[in-house]
Amino acid sequence: MSLTLPNPPKKVDTRLGVMARWFTNTNPGLRRFWHPVAALEALDGSGPFSVRLLGEDWVLFHGTDGWTVIGETCPHRLAPLTEGTVIDGRLECAYHGWCFDDTGTCVTIPALGEAATIPPTAAAAKPFGVSERYGLIWVALDEPVTDIPVLAEWDDERFGKALMAPQTWNASAAQMADNFLDVAHFPFTHLGTIGDPDDREVHPYSVEREDGPESDGPGWRFKAVHKHSSKVFDDATSGATDEFTVFERTMTFVCDGPHHVYLHIAYGDAGDLVLAFYHQPVDDDTTTLYCRILAENIADGRATPDDHIGFQEKVGLEDRTLLETLKTKAVPLDPGTETHTRADRTTVELRRILADVHALGVAAPTGLGGGTAVHSPVAPADISPPAANYAHARLSEGATRSLHTSGVVPIGPDGSVPADLQAQADVIWANIKAMLRDAAMTPTDVVSVTTYVTPGLDLGPIMATRDQALDGNLAASTLVVVPELARPEWLMEIAIVAEAG
Repeated sequence: MSLTLPNPPKKVDTRLGVMARWFTNTNPGLRRFWHPVAALEALDGSGPFSVRLLGEDWVLFHGTDGWTVIGETCPHRLAPLTEGTVIDGRLECAYHGWCFDDTGTCVTIPALGEAATIPPTAAAAKPFGVSERYGLIWVALDEPVTDIPVLAEWDDERFGKALMAPQTWNASAAQMADNFLDVAHFPFTHLGTIGDPDDREVHPYSVEREDGPESDGPGWRFKAVHKHSSKVFDDATSGATDEFTVFERTMTFVCDGPHHVYLHIAYGDAGDLVLAFYHQPVDDDTTTLYCRILAENIADGRATPDDHIGFQEKVGLEDRTLLETLKTKAVPLDPGTETHTRADRTTVELRRILADVHALGVAAPTGLGGGTAVHSPVAPADISPPAANYAHARLSEGATRSLHTSGVVPIGPDGSVPADLQAQADVIWANIKAMLRDAAMTPTDVVSVTTYVTPGLDLGPIMATRDQALDGNLAASTLVVVPELARPEWLMEIAIVAEAG
């Protein structure tokens, strides 16, 4: 049975409901990641500066040990500390003069005198961490599960720098990353810049997801390499649409969870170009983009930082104009909400990462890339290679417990369909049911199950196994037949989400 969802609302709240079907800028899992909140070149003075992150208000100022971020509200009479003054590295509230240090601790209450004992509750909120990298100030509200993304070219003398001014878009960070990772929109969205109108077909490419710590589950980064036809740099920057020269350029994408995108472009004789797109999820409707541009032709003097900034602003405006027309400022987590093709490998993998971010919830870090591992998958000895295996299995503990898991059947070693495909599907379902038991759940707790298959497979026995495993709970089941799965070596994937109070 196919799952039909209603039209998405304009505003989506993922903090309440049982099953968050849409990933917004205030998803609780985002608290476990680093986010940029300011560009140093845009700051004038020591602050205080207002910062909004994941819908929460904070204040940024230069303290005695450097830039720091604390809660925006004074604990005395809840006055906004953004109205205060930085004096000798301490932030003084404009209402009663309470002073706060880098850690948010109140160190002075003028009305009580110098020798007064300061109440321990007289402290502003403090995020888990504040860091400075690539000319940006980064904040992690809770203990992060991964580090700030790597940008090796930042310290490479072969590359010159161009720093775009921060831009605030009416779109979610996940939507913006989805756009920056998309390889099929160039000949349509970017006709005025890089797009070649004759280069419409997306040729096969692969996506590689890194393993997590100790190879126990997937990590928070994936990489993809894609080649396509593009206008040469000079024609792309000039906006030529009638007569222009094209060449095949190689694009290397790296996505760091939750939604930071690194793009390396080999521009032939014009040299290599690196674009780093870092996103600040401001609230459910808005995201601030920080783009770091690194180019060889800046370092050697053939182009200026302003050349690149002007060009990237044109490209970005083409994307922004389209994205801001989308009514829902979120990305759906349920695979059945959208139609995916083999051209969407990068953006499908992004959705996998977003689902894993959501699965983090309020769970404590375990080194698994989120949640708690549940059950060790078993492949019986009488199952021929490749044995059924799992992409991930994570349990998040909170007000609502959430289990995310998926199993795949790969192509055989010789490239053929395994003769015991049915048996391998049975193993997947046996393991899924075992993981449900280990998580103190039953098939009735399954809220979503999506089976992806390629054409030509005998689906009857496979679906019968699914129906039996779900104990007739078919309302949550979706069958998707696609030309190819997210990875070309896969024949079938079964993905489930279970929720329990």
